[in-house]
Amino acid sequence: MSQTRSPTPDLIAIAVSVATGLSLEGMRSERRGHYTMARRIYARLCRERTASSYPAIARALGKRNHSSSIAWDQGYDEARLGRFKKLALVELSRMRRAA
Repeated sequence: MSQTRSPTPDLIAIAVSVATGLSLEGMRSERRGHYTMARRIYARLCRERTASSYPAIARALGKRNHSSSIAWDQGYDEARLGRFKKLALVELSRMRRAA
């Protein structure tokens, strides 16, 4: 049985950026709107696919504390954002195969 490594938060951020069409710089900024959506997808995928803590998830996007990533994760709505999450998972899988 082969074991696959968990993706890193940085790789997830890139996959979410590609899937949503939003820049990584924008995800790391204080911008709102669609960038909030991308950060929510990012936080949910990090919680589901990595062993990263909320503080580590927030730091990976340049935020000071864990409350940002908790708010992103709690604001995740599968009905609204599930389509982009699936696209990010497809992109993440493609990136991992290429590596």
